[in-house]
Amino acid sequence: MRAMTITAHGGPDVLQMSDSFPMPAAGENEVLIRVEASGVNRMDILVRQGYPGLKLPLPHVCGADIAGRVADIGSSVPGSPWLTVGARVVVYPLLSCGTCAQCRSGRPNLCQRWRSVGMHVPGGYAEYVAIPAENVFPLPDSIEFADAVTLPVAGLTAHHALMTVGRLQKGETVFIRGGAGTLGSMAVQIARNAGARVLATAAGEERLEVLRRLGVDVAIDRNAEEVEKRVAEETDGGVDIVLDPVGGVQVDRSTKMLANGGRLIICGILDGRTAELDIHQTYYHHRSIHGVFLGTREDMEMVTRLLAERRINPLTSTVALEDAAEAHRTVESGRHTGKIVLSI
Repeated sequence: MRAMTITAHGGPDVLQMSDSFPMPAAGENEVLIRVEASGVNRMDILVRQGYPGLKLPLPHVCGADIAGRVADIGSSVPGSPWLTVGARVVVYPLLSCGTCAQCRSGRPNLCQRWRSVGMHVPGGYAEYVAIPAENVFPLPDSIEFADAVTLPVAGLTAHHALMTVGRLQKGETVFIRGGAGTLGSMAVQIARNAGARVLATAAGEERLEVLRRLGVDVAIDRNAEEVEKRVAEETDGGVDIVLDPVGGVQVDRSTKMLANGGRLIICGILDGRTAELDIHQTYYHHRSIHGVFLGTREDMEMVTRLLAERRINPLTSTVALEDAAEAHRTVESGRHTGKIVLSI
């Protein structure tokens, strides 16, 4: 089968197209999916570069964002009225062990031995992929495959961060770093649907206009304004939630933008894996810090419903699988808006 593979860790040029990559088969508890679309996200870039501590057999196939059609069903997969050959599906990318204390307590998203599709096991940059049946969700006919790949990583993470962990309430105020990106644009719309007031950053007038079209109440040019000062001017004592996919030095700045009792939700490390933090200001103002990676199956169901009902509208651009290396360069540059989708 055709697959875009990582032949070594390094820059985008290590992505190499293979026309004869071994085709997977559906294991007894798996579903074989004919991939129609796969998304490019930051996780793919980290895997390609060589994620610290992650040992992968090479060549490897990236891609946690997967949408397609069922091609085969394993012999031990329970019967289901919707899970049939040809059915349209989207993949929930978080794989849990099913046996650890967290899994046994009904929290498989916190699995102690979690893995992710495209990171620890082959992903969607290929014509076919085999996925555990429990990780395959029905995709409503109203959702295009290209839009569906905004769900598994970006939409799932945004919904889990804001609604499940952040417990966002109507009337609260949210600040989102990078509101024009894939995760940010989904988060903006999820927050707006919840009845929140939304402040978000972007770089340059073109991307600020994207924020305005999404319904952001206060769009801030991070290259031309002092972000923390503008947030202080636009709020009465700070925001209730900061969604921060950047990390690094931004963590302390994000914390200081919170109102008393505010929640900082960290969901990325674009600016580094470590940060300094003013602990006094954190406890003194009853602020809390949460880490989020992906989300629950319930989050996946909810964000899929929002998309099916067109209460959120993804920002996407589609390129051929053969152009994956250039898509990686674009994502790394930070100049793209929304999700880059690979058509398989």
